[in-house]
Amino acid sequence: MTERPAQVEPATEKLQSTEAKELGSIESKEVDSSSESNYDFESAEFKNIPELVRTVVGFEDDPSLPVITFRSIVLSAIFCAIGSVISQLSYFRTTYAPFPVFFVILASDPLGRFLARVLPNYKVPLGRYSFSLNPGPWSTKEHAIVGLAANAGSQGQWATFLPTNAALYYDLTMNPAVALFFGWGASLLGFAFAAMVRPLLIDDPEFIFPLSLQQVALYRSMDGRTKGDQQRARDQMKMFWIVVLGTFIWQFLPEFLFPFVASLAPLCWFASRNHNVNFIGAGRGGMGLLNITLDWSNITSTVITYPYSVQVIIFVTFVMTVSGSQILVCRQFSNILQCWILIPIAYFGKLWGSPTYDIMSNQVFQKNGSVYPLNDLIYVDSSGMQHVNGTKYDEVGLAYSGAQYTWQIFMV
Repeated sequence: MTERPAQVEPATEKLQSTEAKELGSIESKEVDSSSESNYDFESAEFKNIPELVRTVVGFEDDPSLPVITFRSIVLSAIFCAIGSVISQLSYFRTTYAPFPVFFVILASDPLGRFLARVLPNYKVPLGRYSFSLNPGPWSTKEHAIVGLAANAGSQGQWATFLPTNAALYYDLTMNPAVALFFGWGASLLGFAFAAMVRPLLIDDPEFIFPLSLQQVALYRSMDGRTKGDQQRARDQMKMFWIVVLGTFIWQFLPEFLFPFVASLAPLCWFASRNHNVNFIGAGRGGMGLLNITLDWSNITSTVITYPYSVQVIIFVTFVMTVSGSQILVCRQFSNILQCWILIPIAYFGKLWGSPTYDIMSNQVFQKNGSVYPLNDLIYVDSSGMQHVNGTKYDEVGLAYSGAQYTWQIFMV
């Protein structure tokens, strides 16, 4: 019998030990990456969390991942600048073109990975505020920071309505510094109110925000770590790009080839000479009953992103308030004003100023139905200050509005 050399055994044991450590490391990573499955969801810590949230949101955390880095700040600034300009310009358009946060999530991830590859691993020496240009691989926390910043800072500024209206209607130019600080003040006030209600609406796990859950699902899909997560992410992203391509191709029909399909009003086709039927069926200036649109910019993603229960509430509110011409804004709860009840009552019952004042107009009228002469009530004194002409106001009288605008002010 040939005896095995003694020196081979230690080498074999060392190799087996190394393989065991590597296998254990891989298994440990797999367990860590899917550790949320080991949580006891029946415990007091998780029992109040809805099942939907437990399914979508991961409870694992890696404190070593970078969060606020040079890369995340640069990308946040870029997307906030682009988004705020686009959103601000949209305020002055008839059709609002939003800057969706989902686009930011999709676009920022490859850009962040690109910066992680090309930026040097250089530490900027600023004492206690020193930071690295490239602290390591692009992390999902940096990805989320960019999305949060863009969602908060790329939606335009409602405070610009004051200086723009002053310049447009009253020939007043607000000092840029005043306009800037006014906008900051309005934004900070909004964030302050949001912080006040945070314990009620955010910290309580029973309040679900469906749009936020969709963002979380997208973050996790793009950050898939295990093989199962990566395969699921590939399948989800494949379906996403198929839908995007199909929507892009389809949108050429209503936008360029056949604008007719953007608003299909069968009641108006069959009774084009009947004004009452036209009011009931018209999508623009009427109730919009049986009006159908094949334009995705009119349909919006609300039918996909909002839960069915929320859509039912929106539709019921729409029916109870004002007109089909504004159904597009029903996705924004503060603007839900259009109806199949109140405005028809005003139209057919001649209530709330109808038909003296155009029922669907946003203009302001005199008592006789003519346009209210706002500029005629303003005069400029020798110092350049503008004042209201009291004598002229007594002649013109009070301002009146149509039923739609009246109910809009009441609802908002």
